[in-house]
Amino acid sequence: MLTRHFFGHAFIEMLMVGSSWRRRGLGAALTAHFQTMCAGSKLFTSTNMSNRVMQDLLIRAGFRPSGYIDNLDENDPEIVFDSPLKPIAS
Repeated sequence: MLTRHFFGHAFIEMLMVGSSWRRRGLGAALTAHFQTMCAGSKLFTSTNMSNRVMQDLLIRAGFRPSGYIDNLDENDPEIVFDSPLKPIAS
């Protein structure tokens, strides 16, 4: 789910793929779709420090760590990622 309430910027709030559909590129395809939708504007998302699978997906998609939020989940900081601005396709 893509929202625009993260300091006025686009934010991938929820990205889930059912367990029987994982490892088929669906998460990457959805992430790429959101990046295309947000071309020319900032795009953020976040995941827990413990969620290495999501972190790896985001890094492969070109996202980069942007900051950390402690104390949301006990002993599991939230990592905020941003996708560098991409030009709007003409």
